[in-house]
Amino acid sequence: NSEYEEQVDWTKVKKDTPILVRNSPKDHWYRRYFAYFEDGVVFAYCDGATSWSSSRCGNWIHAKLAPITDEKGTN
Repeated sequence: NSEYEEQVDWTKVKKDTPILVRNSPKDHWYRRYFAYFEDGVVFAYCDGATSWSSSRCGNWIHAKLAPITDEKGTN
């Protein structure tokens, strides 16, 4: 599964937490919101939606927590 799962205890990540996901090491990182973790797989809401606006989720091979940014979007 994900190379990042060992660094994050996904069972403790709260729903709608910002994460970065991709399916291949060569892919671009996509911004998504964490939905749930099941059977070793990270699921995120589709197209940048949150639990408030969507119930559609997709699974991802690579996932990591998004860096914390301020209101202006900088680290």
